[in-house]
Amino acid sequence: MNNFDKAESLYLRSIELNGSLYDPVYNLGILYFREGISKHGENSKDDVARAGQWLEKANEMAPNDVKCLQLLQMVYTKAGNQEQIDKINSKLKLLTNQ
Repeated sequence: MNNFDKAESLYLRSIELNGSLYDPVYNLGILYFREGISKHGENSKDDVARAGQWLEKANEMAPNDVKCLQLLQMVYTKAGNQEQIDKINSKLKLLTNQ
């Protein structure tokens, strides 16, 4: 869409209407992560942290979704959270048999 504010508003509205849907939760996490990596400074950290929160919620909804786990891996790498990176790596290893 190339319109962050509108996309954010629509995803939040969709989640408000039906919080059990995976796609808007996952997509909101992606939206915040993309916004976070395109910025620098404190705002970047805030967006990456929000991305992590939404992607963690998406992971609770679909714990074996490899794409979500890979995104969480990138979020934790950007945030420097080695403990969570190790957990995600272990889970990805089990799911992908590598």
